[in-house]
Amino acid sequence: SDSSKLESFGYDFFDSFQTTFAPINEPNPSSDYLLDYGDTLRLQLIGKINKEELVAVERDGSINIPNLGKISVAGLSLNNAYQVINAAVEKGFIGVDIFITLHSLRDMNVLVIGEAENPGFYTIPGGSNIVSLLHVVGGVKETGSLRRILHKRNNKLLQTIDLYDILINGNLNFSHSLRNGDVISIQPIISKVAITGGINNPGIYELLENETLDTLISYASGLQFNVNNSSKITKS
Repeated sequence: SDSSKLESFGYDFFDSFQTTFAPINEPNPSSDYLLDYGDTLRLQLIGKINKEELVAVERDGSINIPNLGKISVAGLSLNNAYQVINAAVEKGFIGVDIFITLHSLRDMNVLVIGEAENPGFYTIPGGSNIVSLLHVVGGVKETGSLRRILHKRNNKLLQTIDLYDILINGNLNFSHSLRNGDVISIQPIISKVAITGGINNPGIYELLENETLDTLISYASGLQFNVNNSSKITKS
């Protein structure tokens, strides 16, 4: 195969990204969604008190429950926030049960810089993850790294995202969720390696330091069976 005709692995992912995968501002995020300013909770009190309240997370990170007071919830996951609110209601309102749901999500302002197709400030729904944000910005340029995408908050590096972990392993778990004011910085690509012949998915792959030929072959879905080992590798 002519390596000049090979495609760089992964960059077309955002071209085929279905719009149905894109985030919408509906309150159905996972239980590890972190509450923040602008989210609204629906509280249904049942028992000696029967009423429903909509309470927004305020700028100081708290919700204000009438006749009970403020409860700090910003930065808590939905599960943890529910537990904290439940405990406060049980203590403050004897004989009252509470049912809590997320009524509406905040919007987030996030800055995308570096090797994005369309860098800039973006306003996205609170349930968005980094993959859906990258879809909104048009994906990563082929001069950009799919494997060194920096997630920063308050000028500190939170995590380095490797999209190969998603594209190859299907791992969508991030150690940190997006929050308002975050910065996503797509770094330039450093090392590209083309692999052809006797390989299941010939193409141009991005290798990190200390990754080996075995790693490259695994990214290309392994060697084909019943063929001579005629793989050709070209580094650029």
